Amino acid sequence: MGPAASGNWEVALGDLNGDNWLELVTGGTQAGRDAVANVALNNGDGTFAASTSVAMGVKNFADVMLGDIDGDGSLDILLTDQGRGVMAALSNGDGTFGSPKLLSSGGGSAYFGLALGDVDHQHALHGLPDFFS
Repeated sequence: MGPAASGNWEVALGDLNGDNWLELVTGGTQAGRDAVANVALNNGDGTFAASTSVAMGVKNFADVMLGDIDGDGSLDILLTDQGRGVMAALSNGDGTFGSPKLLSSGGGSAYFGLALGDVDHQHALHGLPDFFS
């Protein structure tokens, strides 16, 4: 998936285009470049299409996760930047993604991992998961 890489790479799986097959997403850095999320759509026969890269605007990649953070029923890509915060690329529902947005700033904190869940039991009220880094 993607060009030769160095540094930290993480993997996430999820149905990104509504075909009920799991797609493969890797997040990581390439030498001398910003971090990217590489998306490989599932062909449905045990193979994956060539990956496409989503530039995430992340300098110090730490983790990648998929989750529906805008309540539209499609999985979005989230990446943590150790010095900046959490970046999200919202799904278009077809395996492609919009431009990444900063969800939370680092505020001097280091971000190394990411978790999504309904910890306040308000998911039914606002339809969105809570996230923690």
